[in-house]
Order: sequence, then structure tokens, then C-alpha cells
Amino acid sequence: DRRIEGSCTHCGRCCINGKCVFVSFDAGGNSSCAIHGRWFFKWLACGAYPISARDIATYHCPSFVAVAPARLA
Repeated sequence: DRRIEGSCTHCGRCCINGKCVFVSFDAGGNSSCAIHGRWFFKWLACGAYPISARDIATYHCPSFVAVAPARLA
């Protein structure tokens, strides 16, 4: 099981590659979500993103990495 590390860089790729109706972009290309932080946001798939290495790979996310657990010698 891999541990997810990183923090959002607001690229918008996970927002259905920038096509979500709730995402908008500023002049610098940074994404912003109109419903982020609302009480129901955490219950949506995007509120839990990313939950796995597959999520990160699917959206070519530059913000997060899946790190393998350290092996004990």
C-alpha cells in the first residue's frame, strides 16, 4: 500500500481535466473550485482525490506522488 504525498498545485487536471462545471482558471492558469470546502465536497470523488497511485497517473497529476513504504532490513 502506497502513501500519497504532496499538495495541490491548482493545475485543474483532476477536475476532469479542467472540464468540471465548478472549476475556473485565473489569468495565470491556476484552477479554483466553486464548491471546494462546502460541507458536501468531502463526499464527492474529487473531495477524496487522490486516493491511489492510479488516480495520480490517470490525470498525470504534477502535485502528488505515491510513495512505497520503506522496507525494514
